[in-house]
Amino acid sequence: MGRLSFLDKNVPEHIAIPIVVYQGYLLFTQNLTHPMASVAPHSQCLIETLPYDVLRGIFIHYVSAFLPPRNDNRAAKNAPITLSHVCSSWRNVTETTPILWRHLSYTFILLDEGAESGVHRFVILKRDLDFIRWWKEKQGAIHPFITARVSIPRQSTVSRDEFADHGAFEFILDYLMSAQYLDISSVFWDQIGDRKCPNLHTLLLCGKVHPLDITFVKTQAAISVSPSPQRRLYLSNGVFAQDSVIPSQPLSSLTHIVLEKVEIPLTIFYDLYQATPGLQWAYFDISPTERRHRNETKLTLTQLNTLIIISTCRAEYFFHNLHLPALETLSISSAVYDTWQEVTAILQIQWITRATPNLTTLALGERFVSLDTENEIFYLLAVPQFTDVQPIWINAPRLSHIQLDTPFFRSETTEPTSDKRIVRFFGRLARPLRNKWLGLDNSDCPIRTVTVVSPELEKVQDIALSVFREQDIRFDLEFSKISVAEEAWHAFNAWGSSF
Repeated sequence: MGRLSFLDKNVPEHIAIPIVVYQGYLLFTQNLTHPMASVAPHSQCLIETLPYDVLRGIFIHYVSAFLPPRNDNRAAKNAPITLSHVCSSWRNVTETTPILWRHLSYTFILLDEGAESGVHRFVILKRDLDFIRWWKEKQGAIHPFITARVSIPRQSTVSRDEFADHGAFEFILDYLMSAQYLDISSVFWDQIGDRKCPNLHTLLLCGKVHPLDITFVKTQAAISVSPSPQRRLYLSNGVFAQDSVIPSQPLSSLTHIVLEKVEIPLTIFYDLYQATPGLQWAYFDISPTERRHRNETKLTLTQLNTLIIISTCRAEYFFHNLHLPALETLSISSAVYDTWQEVTAILQIQWITRATPNLTTLALGERFVSLDTENEIFYLLAVPQFTDVQPIWINAPRLSHIQLDTPFFRSETTEPTSDKRIVRFFGRLARPLRNKWLGLDNSDCPIRTVTVVSPELEKVQDIALSVFREQDIRFDLEFSKISVAEEAWHAFNAWGSSF
């Protein structure tokens, strides 16, 4: 008999405890925005009763995980300073512990003096320059984690007298190049020239970057001297031109890559695979500009362990002639079939698993597992007429976990899902789970857990218990708030913010 469980995982487990501590701190101070206004000079602040390690943990967690919105310049600039002045005890801790100032989230106000001539020449506000110098002093020789944004005002709104000279901006760029973690606007990256980033292990570029092949050349030059065993690149909202050329020098130093909302031809996507032989972790949220091109060159990525694909392109095009012997976690949310060809979808999944012989977790996203809104059954699983189908695990004998993420629980309507509809859904789900495609009733089946993603976890758990209590299932059936793809995304972001 299998086990029925509910996973309430909103946040990564490794930051769950600091959040509790942080929320407890909020209960103490009552006023985090202006703490000095609520603490009398000689009064006993409850914060002072907390151990040093707890104070340090709260500060680190606040600065790294609870940064203000990127467009809130004043809050982003003042939050760590304000927090450090809650009380004398807190101030002593933060002032004497440089590692606490390792993180910086900031929106620079820049003026482009060369905009009219087409030759960009940025200058920075004096007050912003003063803040960066102050931060650098507190941070000491520790290589920082920096998140920086650009806000370029019209010259009529800010007096030129409020800006520093151009040499001051060079100081800012040099400081950025000392970082080991950079989350910056592409306008900054365009200004670094031939500078090296000897400590950089993670680069996140946001904003329109075109063409992206030039970005790859700069990235390889910037991080090639880094001693870090992990090199991570994140690109968002970019476009690879049809004639883009991935650098002939392999990006062998890259271990993690994220392409989010990136337009890319499939030919360039295959070149990217070839240029990153050391890739261990990949997250592709892409829109192929050509959707029916197959890779004709056999390629093996020996170290790729986790692969997340979100796309409107058929999944088979991502795996043609590709061998991933080390891949353990695969999440696909893409169109693998045209109209409602369920059989074609299943055959394609079996074909994909031939490239991943050591796969242990397969997550099928909401674009992959379709739902009939009228009959409320899984199209992908409900193929009773196709009796000759082989179980999915035939090609992946180590497959132990299947996750299903359907649009049923991700409706954008403001109306809550009715209990009656949920009951009907679960009743119909029980039958497809016995489909030959999954082969869960087979005694040789290695699959031990099936997870259904349900953001409305609290609402469905009682209903699910009543529906499945009488079901004789041999596997563990879980209902989780977040998907494998979402969990991987949390892990990527949290890694960059850890100490």
